[in-house]
Amino acid sequence: MSELEILTLMNAQFTTNGVFLFVGAFLLWVAFRGVIRIQDQGANLIQKILSTLFSLGIVYFNLLQVNFIGQNFGNSAGALCELDSVSSGSQGLIDLIGCDGVSNSLIPYDPIFAVWWLVITIMLMAGIWMKKEDLS
Repeated sequence: MSELEILTLMNAQFTTNGVFLFVGAFLLWVAFRGVIRIQDQGANLIQKILSTLFSLGIVYFNLLQVNFIGQNFGNSAGALCELDSVSSGSQGLIDLIGCDGVSNSLIPYDPIFAVWWLVITIMLMAGIWMKKEDLS
């Protein structure tokens, strides 16, 4: 495979991943709308459990999509490493990622991003399980 083919495939994968990230953002908005509805109108135990499962599924889905971005970078850098010569731009990707690839993990490698997802999860769970008066 040539350098151009590797970079073209990487960009095509980023386009697909961008669509999934957009869907994930929309689903996250839906989850927060559900939290607002629970806070305004109340919910029984079964509704809270289902909302919790739905919200945790959305967080999982989004973390999985972020993981796929890292895998895309890692696989592309690994494929570029196997070529005899690469452009300076591709060499920059290899220098950034390395030839070993990226580890497969749902925990984001960036600690700020990991804290951000933790905060979103806490906001969702607190909104579902705590009373409105406790959140004020």
